[in-house]
Order: sequence, then C-alpha cells, then structure tokens
Amino acid sequence: MTFEGDPLDQRSIDAFRLEEYKFPNIKTSFELYGMHIRKVSAGWEYPVHEHAMYEINLVTEGAQRFYVDGELYEQKQGDMMLIRPNVRHSSEGAGEEFTYFCLHFNLEDRWFLPFFQQSNQSFYPARASLVRQIRPFLDRLMAMIKQPSHQLAIYALMFEMLGALTTALSLQDKTSAVPGHTIQLAYDIAEQLEKYILVSETLHEQTSKRKGIVTRVAEELSFSESYIQKVFRQVYHLSPRQYVSMRKLNHCKTSLQHSQMSIEELSLVMGYRDVAHFSRQFKRWSGLSPSQYREIQKSQTTYPHGP
Repeated sequence: MTFEGDPLDQRSIDAFRLEEYKFPNIKTSFELYGMHIRKVSAGWEYPVHEHAMYEINLVTEGAQRFYVDGELYEQKQGDMMLIRPNVRHSSEGAGEEFTYFCLHFNLEDRWFLPFFQQSNQSFYPARASLVRQIRPFLDRLMAMIKQPSHQLAIYALMFEMLGALTTALSLQDKTSAVPGHTIQLAYDIAEQLEKYILVSETLHEQTSKRKGIVTRVAEELSFSESYIQKVFRQVYHLSPRQYVSMRKLNHCKTSLQHSQMSIEELSLVMGYRDVAHFSRQFKRWSGLSPSQYREIQKSQTTYPHGP
C-alpha cells in the first residue's frame, strides 16, 4: 500500500499498469497572415515577390493569370494555387474583373512538413480531389471574414483544413507507402534537429568538439549517420542539414518581415554572437543580406495583403 506523497519509481508504476493508450507529444508553431477576399479590376496586378510562408490563393469569380517561378497558370473560377515558401510568384488580371481569396500561413511542425515537401505542384484545378476536399473549409473561412469571428474559432478551422489538406497530399505521393516505423524514426530525427534551429552551428561546434549536426543526432538516436540521412530524406525529401537550414531561413525571413526586431537582436536569437557572421550566413542562404531583404519587404507594403 502506498500513501499520498510516497514516491513511486517507474517499475512500481509499470507493475500496476494493465492497459494504456498513448498519443505522441505535439509541438507546433502556427501563424496566419493576410487572409482576405478582394475584388479587383481587369488591370490589377501584383509584382513578383516571395515570402517565407505557404500561400493558398483561390479565384471565386472571374479569372487571373498566376506566375510561379516564371511559369504561367490560367487560374479560373474555383481553381486554387498552393505556393510553398521562398518561391517567386506574381499575378495579374486576365482581361476582366475578378475576385479571389488568399491566405498565408507558417506551419512549423515535423508531422505536417513531409506532406508539403513531397510535391512541387502549385496549380490545382477546381475539379481536383485536393480542391474538393478543402473547398468547404475555405468557404467557411471566407464567411468568417465577412462576419468577424473569434480568433480561436478561425485557428480551429484552419487546423481542420490543414488536416484535410495533408490527407489529400498524402494520397498523391509515395510517402504513404513508406513503412510506419521509418516515418516515426524520421519524425524522431526531426525532433532532435529542432534544438539546432535557433542556435548557430558555430556555438554548437564550440561545445560539441566540432561534430556535425547529423553526427550528433545519429549518436543521440544510436543509429549510423548514413542511415539517419537515408531515412530522413525518404520521408522529408530533404537532407537533415537542408531541413535545418530551411527552418532557420524561414524563421529569419518571418522575423525580418513581421517583427520590429533589429538585425542585431535577431542574430542573438538565432544564437550568433557576431552580427556580421549572421549576415553572411543569411546571404549564403537567401542571396540577400538581412537589411536588403527587409527593405524589399517594406517596399511591397504599397500592395497590402497581396498574394
């Protein structure tokens, strides 16, 4: 018999356990930006740009021309664009006035990312299964814009929509054929990689005898480095190092675009002691210095809440 306050070790707990169902821990970061419905004239256009967010763009009336990395898509009523982060895109009228619905979101979650990484498809016609599955959620979001709703209600609906979206994406790619234990290991690898997102490699090297990120994760999970690389790429379609760099770049871009944080402050948040080193690293990732990227984003504020 035990009394309140008596410590129970794990073996004691296990001895009394008859049946158990466990749900995996959830750690996610979600942000929603610039959700809007807009009716525009035939001459309307939005210039070439990119951002560190996912974007959904749905034409509800009329038609528009949408360019993704220079490729033209004729987007008619009911057609949808799904734009991945850091992809250059623009849009313009197609000779008539039209109405579109647009939203941008950041989703940093190791469970969702594989589904968004596995395909580069941007254009989904109205008849596509993916559009049919998520259109009811988009219609409800548009109704919420017209009759302002509580923020938590919008977040809840967004997660329902994202669940439907990931289900649709999983049905059109090979990831669903990957064994469950392989997918779980890839998720475990991603979880270990998370702790390197906001800390520079320089600082880690100083405290880890200059071991690489993948080497350290392989040791932590007791697998070979080559096996870690193979499993992670099979599920995420990226190497572990590419994954960390992508997450760091997206975090930096979002902070530069949507916060008042100085570049010096951001470099400290990212774990860099030297702002010059941070600036060089950001330019290596993006081709621009942090200040150049911020200025470009500011120049686009003349097109508020664009696509």
